[in-house]
Amino acid sequence: MGFQKGKLKLSMYRIDDNPHNGAIELIEAAAKKAAIPISDVKTTPDGVSIGFASGKILLDSQITEGNSLIDGYAVLNVRSTAKKIDAGLLKAVIQREEAAYRKANNSEFVPKKARRQIKEESVERLMADATLAVKGTELVFDGDRLLIGATSARECDTAVMLVAKDLGIVPEIPKHSNADGDGFTAGREFLTWLFNAIQSDDLPGDDNQMMIEGPLELLAPSEREDGKTGICTKAKIEGDTVANSAELETMFREKKMIRKAKLALVRDERVWRFTFDADAWNFGSLELPEDCETFADRVAAVREMYDAMDGLFNAWRTAEAIARGIQELPNMEKK
Repeated sequence: MGFQKGKLKLSMYRIDDNPHNGAIELIEAAAKKAAIPISDVKTTPDGVSIGFASGKILLDSQITEGNSLIDGYAVLNVRSTAKKIDAGLLKAVIQREEAAYRKANNSEFVPKKARRQIKEESVERLMADATLAVKGTELVFDGDRLLIGATSARECDTAVMLVAKDLGIVPEIPKHSNADGDGFTAGREFLTWLFNAIQSDDLPGDDNQMMIEGPLELLAPSEREDGKTGICTKAKIEGDTVANSAELETMFREKKMIRKAKLALVRDERVWRFTFDADAWNFGSLELPEDCETFADRVAAVREMYDAMDGLFNAWRTAEAIARGIQELPNMEKK
């Protein structure tokens, strides 16, 4: 599953400066920095390899137009490969070696230095027969945007650093700040407003209809206005009636804001369903409209959904500024 079919995970980064003239040139640059073949990974000293693989086949280190140019888009995988030792086996081997040390030295304990040496030697022996763990992160270069098929900060950071180091492209996360210019809680403020707008049937924009459902994850501010403590900072509510539950009303009174929720965006009978993390501004379990038949259709649908969410965010931000008498909104970096 991913950008090519099925559900997907999505994080979007902005590209301001791309030194490559078009998708084909970018693919040619990636081919020069391809990951080593899987068969060669075990020969590396630490058993670790990170590099680009083709867009269609994760194990394919030969990157060409044929396997990485899809409907005009440059599509790559970041492939991370590492030898993996079973933790239980390593623990058992170390126990056996420490027992042998105590017997050989007629000792009741193993000194720290000896324990460290036993562990290092055990890891080295087991590494020779270690299995390979392979993980891929899909990348789609869509003009001024890099679409990453992951929501994990670690996966995204790995992909972004590799793109910057090997392709000379520096992707950046678009900024989402509130009317005061604060980005720390802006996503939560927006999602809480969006929830209330949906519930009151007061969503801006004629093209957008939305539904929201649980489970809802909420966070409280780090400090209460009255200076008192005792509020749980994080909560999650589930069930069929979370939108009208007494528990949710109580949480709102305690100034908790929604950080994560399941949403459905409806535009002209086309439906996007996803889990939205307002802090990270990423999308999990994303289902695209049923009329997306080609890869280009899917990428266009991803862009449309992202732009719709940004449009709603900007509508909220503007309304907040007007309500609070803020004459000029702080600048956000372009999307």
